[in-house]
Amino acid sequence: MGKTVVIQITNDQVLLSPGINLPIAHTNIPVAHLRFSSHNPIYWEVEQLSFDAAAGELRVRVVDYESRKVNLFKQQAPKKAIYRLLFEKFDWLALQRQLTSFQKSMLQDYMDNLETHPFSYQISKIVPPKKITPVAPPTAASRQKVVFAQSLKWPAVQLKMGYAECRVDHPHREQEVVVRVNNDFLLPEFETIKAWFAKKLQRKRVDVVGSWEEVDGQIENLRVKSEVIGLIGPDLIESIRYQRSYALTKAPSRFLPDKSLFTTDDIFDAFEDSLEGGNVFGQEDADILQFLLEKSEVRNKKQLAFLASQQLAGEKLRYSLHPNFGFLFVLEGENCRHFIWELLNSHATYLWSIEKTAGSITAQWQRVEAVINSIRTQGREAYKQSYRAEVATDDLIFNHLPHEKSGSDFVDHFPRWRHRLLEHLV
Repeated sequence: MGKTVVIQITNDQVLLSPGINLPIAHTNIPVAHLRFSSHNPIYWEVEQLSFDAAAGELRVRVVDYESRKVNLFKQQAPKKAIYRLLFEKFDWLALQRQLTSFQKSMLQDYMDNLETHPFSYQISKIVPPKKITPVAPPTAASRQKVVFAQSLKWPAVQLKMGYAECRVDHPHREQEVVVRVNNDFLLPEFETIKAWFAKKLQRKRVDVVGSWEEVDGQIENLRVKSEVIGLIGPDLIESIRYQRSYALTKAPSRFLPDKSLFTTDDIFDAFEDSLEGGNVFGQEDADILQFLLEKSEVRNKKQLAFLASQQLAGEKLRYSLHPNFGFLFVLEGENCRHFIWELLNSHATYLWSIEKTAGSITAQWQRVEAVINSIRTQGREAYKQSYRAEVATDDLIFNHLPHEKSGSDFVDHFPRWRHRLLEHLV
């Protein structure tokens, strides 16, 4: 006991070392009400406090939420079987930075196991005056209380790590004072989406009120608050994340005639006008797909979930944006690679099969993109007719799998679709 070890945290499990894992449900992390980011691996260094050998229960305390001791993680191994992992109080400020979402109301029951960080107010610095105005020198130990209330435009507010930096005018001098309004939910990357906060809050300006004391020209006892900054919390941030994710399913703001497929890394570039700030939430393939399956009423939800579970490891998902939003998966059979195009709320699955030996997988992606580009130009029916007329390339085998009565509330035809699909995955 007292020794530190490194563990890896995911949304499903805690890895005690490579190949040795513990279901996250066997910990006291409230996983039902939060979700960890999958953008980068999360490693925690924890101190071992006590171990109940009979129950296999290890109690630990996190000492570093961003550990870089990956080599230690790879070399270590538990000496005894561990069935439960209990954490001492979490540092909420450090923990929430590793989350993509959480339910604030549901976490109230877990507050005893969270160290909270209440709002506080600090002064950052005084900006040199714009103009030099003669001021009578203060008398020794002179003290003056200054009260201010100002309405700032959003550009005068800079969002930082855990606070908003606001430039307010000095009520009695021609100079600005930079003050800090703390809010644990703010991140520097949110600076690029301030317009979304303004739109969601329906506030074109940010109110800032407060007071301080000036003692011999020095500011002390600063007190400042902002109702608007205080309204930025997890629920608001999650609603913006929802709207930005949903916006991806609409027509892009600019049309790229020679590009039909996008990865998660570049999908936001096509929406640069409407989604300024790009992939600000660090979303990955699984995040976007899971959002659409959980948050939206999707006709072919089961088909999308099944294809995602079969996606070829190491290959990124591709998206089609125009004229319809959809996903292009790649599955691998014994002899062929299978590229499967599933449009959101579509009535059919498009399947292209290419032998593994027919060029590199990069070249095969490009071939399928060229086909989808032609479909985008001539239409799906025209493409199917041309393929039946044997106009299509011989070694690019195409199959069309309808979703039979996918909207029916009485008959589930998904098993039949899955059976037909698996027949083609040779």
